[in-house]
Amino acid sequence: MLWGTCSVESECSPGWSVNVASGTCVKVFSQPRIQWEHAKKMCEDEGGYLVKIIDSQMNNYILGLIGDKFPLQDTFWLGFKYYFDMDTILWAHDETKVRYIANDHGGVLLGGRKTGCAQIKYVNHSSSSWIVEDCQHYARVICERGEGHCPVGWVPSKYSDTCLLFNDNRLHDWQRAREACQVIGADLLTIQSQAMQDFIMDQMSLASPARRMRYWIGLNALNPEGIYTWLDQPPENDFTSWANTSIDSLSSARCIW
Repeated sequence: MLWGTCSVESECSPGWSVNVASGTCVKVFSQPRIQWEHAKKMCEDEGGYLVKIIDSQMNNYILGLIGDKFPLQDTFWLGFKYYFDMDTILWAHDETKVRYIANDHGGVLLGGRKTGCAQIKYVNHSSSSWIVEDCQHYARVICERGEGHCPVGWVPSKYSDTCLLFNDNRLHDWQRAREACQVIGADLLTIQSQAMQDFIMDQMSLASPARRMRYWIGLNALNPEGIYTWLDQPPENDFTSWANTSIDSLSSARCIW
C-alpha cells in the first residue's frame, strides 16, 4: 500500500528566500533581462523552474520580494505560456492547470486574443498585473525551487515538494493506511496532474517489479456530499485518472487506490 507523502521542510541557499506557504525557495534575479525560453533554462540550471504563483497570498509574497528594488511597471517572466484559443493553460514546471490569475490592472490574460508568454508587471508593493507578451521580448527572471532532503527510504517527488514512501505491508483499510502516514507526520498521496501520475506509476514499478501492487491514495468521497476530493488539496484540484470502468460502478467505493 502507499503509506503516504511527506512535505519537505525547505532550508534555502544564500540569496534565496523561503516561501513558508509552499515550502519552496524563491529568488528574484535583477540581471539579466532575457527571453522566456532562456529564462526557463536559467531556472532549470539553478535546479528550479520559472515561478509558479498559485494564489493571491503567493502573488503578494512575490510583490514583497520585488519591493522597492525594481522600478514601477517592471516585468518578470512567469512559468507558463498563454494560448487564447486553448481551454486549459498549464504551468510549464509540472503541467498543472493555471487556476489563479492576478488581473487588477488591465492584464490581457482574461479574454485577450493574444498568444505569448506570461509576465507579472510590478504596479506597486501591493498590486500587480499579469500580462502576455511576445516570448522573444525581454524581462527579468524569478526562479522557484524546493531544497529539502528526503529521509532514507523515501523518494523525492519530481512534481511536488514532497517525499514519497511506498509501503508493501498489506493495509486493507484506507483509514488505517492514513493513520500510518499521520503517525510519521505525513498523509496519503495527492496526485495533481497526469505527469505526476506517470511518475508515480514508474515508481510503483520500481518498488514492486515482480508483482502488481495496489496503493491507497488520498482521493476519497467520505464527505457528506459523497464527492471525490483530495485530502490535502483545495477543491479546485480536480485531477483524476480512473481505470477503464464507469464512474457509476464506483458509487459504493468511498476510498480510492
